[in-house]
Amino acid sequence: MAAQQQHPQHAQAPPPPPAAAADALSGVRRALRGAGVDALEPRVGRALLDFCYRYTADVLLAAEHFAAAAGRPAGEVAAEDVTLALQAQAAAGAFAAPAPAADVAPLAAALNRVPLPAVPRRFGLPLPPEGECLTQPNWQIDEEGPDEQRQREQQRHQAQRQRQQQRPPPPARGQGGEGRAAGMDEM
Repeated sequence: MAAQQQHPQHAQAPPPPPAAAADALSGVRRALRGAGVDALEPRVGRALLDFCYRYTADVLLAAEHFAAAAGRPAGEVAAEDVTLALQAQAAAGAFAAPAPAADVAPLAAALNRVPLPAVPRRFGLPLPPEGECLTQPNWQIDEEGPDEQRQREQQRHQAQRQRQQQRPPPPARGQGGEGRAAGMDEM
């Protein structure tokens, strides 16, 4: 089985050499001047040049795929491959024009006929029903006095001390070889 070379859909094309980029940038500026644009920020020209470069690379990459599907050798692209790639880009909506206003107006009128819900005539923050609100008081009255609280606290501390006394003490470090890896010397 012959292995086919797979191309990613949007391969990152290498950037043009600096001299070619300067020539292409001056070409973009001339085209903009011809369209009536007298002044622009330097970033605009570079952004347009980058767009043109990426678009051309995408079209040529798609044309290579069409040429490979037609059985042409790698690197050989015919004019009909480029035409097909341009048609595929246009069908994908690369430069889709917005729908005409005459087509959109009936849809907008139908949508605008549906009334919005009425705004309630009460002021303040709209809250859920009382049973679902978390705004109720969240406290309890402690029935114990200070003497009972102090006695309960002492009992808790005493129980904690008894638990600590019942635990076996941890082994001392450095005794019996525990805690050190075998064959390791202390520093």
